[in-house]
Amino acid sequence: MASRDDIKFLSNPTIGQSRKKYCRFKKFGIKYIDYKDSDFLLQFVNEQGKLLPRRITGNSLKYQKLVAVAVKRARHLAILPYVNRFVKIKKKAIMEVILLKDIEKLGDKHEIVNVKPGYGRNYLIPQGLAINANPVNRKKLDGIIAEEEAREIARLGEYKELASKIEGQSLKIGVKAGTSGKIFGSVTNVQVAAALKEQLGLDVERKKIILPEEIKEMGTYTATIQFHKEVSGKIDLELVQE
Repeated sequence: MASRDDIKFLSNPTIGQSRKKYCRFKKFGIKYIDYKDSDFLLQFVNEQGKLLPRRITGNSLKYQKLVAVAVKRARHLAILPYVNRFVKIKKKAIMEVILLKDIEKLGDKHEIVNVKPGYGRNYLIPQGLAINANPVNRKKLDGIIAEEEAREIARLGEYKELASKIEGQSLKIGVKAGTSGKIFGSVTNVQVAAALKEQLGLDVERKKIILPEEIKEMGTYTATIQFHKEVSGKIDLELVQE
């Protein structure tokens, strides 16, 4: 193996040599800093919008102060942004999933929604509530929806029986209300679906329950159950104080 003395360089090696810094303003004779030249001023601002220190820019103390004044004035006149416009804003990580069941405050069955990756991978997918909305599953979704529509058509006779069963029926919905009769919060289709199952033994998807209006006061209201686009039934909702 050759010794260090035997190694020949075609030019002087730069190992260990530091590049000498200089003040560009002094070197090129720049005496005036134009605060209207935003492209020039951006050279002295980092990605967070902070002024770069002298150890990086090489500016003398005098010109560092002049640069700071120019940047401040440009920002005051909205010429220069407070954050470097070339910075790419990091987007929040999201994950698209296809819901396999209705989930309150998230979405309905077969709907494609955005969720946090951890919530999707650690809860929704393992629990069988959703699947990843990748291209393969999206294609499958069209087939699943078509199959479900075919099953719904086959159940038209059953839906007609259910519609006739709820006609003239009344559900008691427990609410909390003040002395004026105004209830705290409102009645939702989720509450009506729970009451149908508890009082009449009917398991109805909440998206099929249509409330006439936003229920805010005590009284009796009428809700529509859209079993199918061709079959619907009406049922009374009687609000009772809990």
